Amino acid sequence: MINRFFPLAIIFSCCFFLCKTQQESNKSYIDFILTDNKLFALTSDHKIDIFSTNTYDIIQKGISAKKSITKLDTDKTGNVIIIEDNHRISIVNNKKPPFKRLYWSKNKVYDIVFNSAGEGYLVTDKGIDDLTTGKLFLPDTTFRLNHQIHGWSTPSAVFMDRNDNIWLGFGFGEWGGELFIFNTAVKKFIKPVLKGFKITLNPIKSIFDAPNGVYISCGMDHMETSGCIMQFKNFKCYPIFDSETHFVNGADISQKPFEGEYIGPATYNKKDSCIYFYSQNGLFKGNADKDLSQINNWTKIASPKLHWTNGQPDAVGSPMNVLKMAFAENGKLFLVAPNDGIGVYDGKTFHLLN
Repeated sequence: MINRFFPLAIIFSCCFFLCKTQQESNKSYIDFILTDNKLFALTSDHKIDIFSTNTYDIIQKGISAKKSITKLDTDKTGNVIIIEDNHRISIVNNKKPPFKRLYWSKNKVYDIVFNSAGEGYLVTDKGIDDLTTGKLFLPDTTFRLNHQIHGWSTPSAVFMDRNDNIWLGFGFGEWGGELFIFNTAVKKFIKPVLKGFKITLNPIKSIFDAPNGVYISCGMDHMETSGCIMQFKNFKCYPIFDSETHFVNGADISQKPFEGEYIGPATYNKKDSCIYFYSQNGLFKGNADKDLSQINNWTKIASPKLHWTNGQPDAVGSPMNVLKMAFAENGKLFLVAPNDGIGVYDGKTFHLLN
């Protein structure tokens, strides 16, 4: 006798399989770090996949910790450091269990950085926590650059420069950005000189350094698209590239304006002395030693067709959907797009790893 519930069981099993497959296919990446010819990618379900930066093969998949992994970083010797559940700091030790606990913070931890002496600093919701002394540092109101914003919040970019200064960038959408600099040698905040840089109109997307100084990239989409790359020398700001939506000289105002570059992450490649940035129009590069004030002085090297969803932050149309970019030691540029995975530009072509 045929069980009348058998067809329903088949349908249920098929639906479960399709749902499970869909969930697996929807797994995305939200962060990555590069070390020792490997790329450690943080998934949206807070696990780690490891790729080879040479062959692009997955070396290990789905590494999980006791708590959700919320951030990845490396110390000065290249060890992979993770933040679990915004509180526990652990190191990857290639043993079982794969993580060894180093520190636990009572504060919510956004990021961790290390100075040249290997001393760790936590960026938390209460300020900068010096792991060596246990002291907490928070800038007072005199260090504010954007007086539209009050208080301390989640940074959009964290960077330790070669002189042991921690740079903290913030993005507040139409309210612009904010920037704090903390010197770990003297344990004091430094107020930069912005000169003509309008931080109230420029949310900060990334911070990186080059031989000529420390750079920030900014981008905003509010009524019009705009973006910029600024250079800091001795904590003084100088414009490198400033792009706004505008009309071409002599154009009829009824015509469509020339769209500004909505700049997301940017980085520097020491192998060719070029700055790279990503915008809604693609991936660009320009020699850091030359005049980069006009978009015509930059070279578009790729136009990836990435996906986006309505309401997704930092996305102006389908191409603009990149959270982070960084160069591996082999000179290849890796980036993470949350709806598409890990991408790589090898100097000639762009493709996705997964």
